[in-house]
Amino acid sequence: MEHTWEAKLENKKKLVLDDVKYIFDQAEKFLIDINESHKLVVDRTNTLLVLYTTIISALIGFNIDRIESNSLYDNITNSIWILITYLIIGIILLVRNIRPTNYMGIGTPPINLFDDIFFKDSIPKKDRIIRMYVSEIERYQFRIQKNSIINNKKWKIFTISIYWLLITPIFFLLSYLFILVVT
Repeated sequence: MEHTWEAKLENKKKLVLDDVKYIFDQAEKFLIDINESHKLVVDRTNTLLVLYTTIISALIGFNIDRIESNSLYDNITNSIWILITYLIIGIILLVRNIRPTNYMGIGTPPINLFDDIFFKDSIPKKDRIIRMYVSEIERYQFRIQKNSIINNKKWKIFTISIYWLLITPIFFLLSYLFILVVT
């Protein structure tokens, strides 16, 4: 596994077991927090998708009823079709947030922990666990960085989608006025 950061060698040499346990514990807590943030943005995205879908369904129903019952196909009806298209674009944006992503979890498969590098005869037995911890800490840092990038993108999409929804009434009004001027 690639990593983007390695602790300085002179600092690694000074580590004792309690040091690495503390650092590992903090890294694990941070990674768990990042993973929870991912879950939160996906949950909120799902809620927003339900809201978008409900609004679109209501607008479609309203428009169809308006056309069927009154044989009206006027500027309001046209504006609503434009608004529905606008909201569908918002849904397409949101769907990007719930697609599966290459998210890095907590922990390491045992096969990686039984790497020959940890079991060389030149490494004293008492140092083996420290080296394992340090390796895992460096891997956690890599996971934290990768998962943070994914989370930041997802939160940005979510935020844009909130604003997209908030300006919906303005967009509807502008589309209505545009149609009014054009026709």
